[in-house]
Amino acid sequence: MSVTLDRQSRSVTIQIDNLNDLTHRGIRSAFHQHGKLVQRTARQKIIRPPKAGKLYKVAGRRRRHRASAPGQAPANQTGALQRSIGFNVSSMEMVLGADTPYARALELGTDRMEARPYLWPSIEETEQDLVRFSEMAIAAELNR
Repeated sequence: MSVTLDRQSRSVTIQIDNLNDLTHRGIRSAFHQHGKLVQRTARQKIIRPPKAGKLYKVAGRRRRHRASAPGQAPANQTGALQRSIGFNVSSMEMVLGADTPYARALELGTDRMEARPYLWPSIEETEQDLVRFSEMAIAAELNR
């Protein structure tokens, strides 16, 4: 960083070397923090009872399974959905999602089933955290 004082025009010029690299690094760091938070929040929404949907008998199990009601996060049955929630940060982009074949149908709904969103509500719930993480990470990079 360099600071130039021009006494004649009474101006101060501050030049931060590699500003673009520093802010990109800070934003990527914030994306990683936010991705972990969204992942944790979405997983909690799935495993957190109580659910208010139908009660089902599941083959091979003694206990019955309570499904989620429309609009609720999906009920956890095998744990596959919540384990598949992840994120990827590349350059200046973060992609969040889940890898199970039924993840999209649960999040968005289908012609035959209303949505059971878990990811989008988690993103909305943690939106201000992304702003805070970004401010802190960029400031940390600039103060290195």
